Amino acid sequence: MQQGRTTTAVLWAVALGAHVALDVLTHRLGAGDFAGATLLPYLAISLGVQREMVRTRAFRVPIGSAG
Repeated sequence: MQQGRTTTAVLWAVALGAHVALDVLTHRLGAGDFAGATLLPYLAISLGVQREMVRTRAFRVPIGSAG
């Protein structure tokens, strides 16, 4: 069984970078600190996408295959 892939790590890094960039942008525009308000949706979306990716991969595995 494989656990984690380079693609997953890269996607997490990109998502985190986008989250930080959005926080910096809103702070520079004087819109306040939205880091706390956007953290929960960020986690929900990223974990939801990961779940769907794993689910899609699982449907491709033939029934009864070991390993």
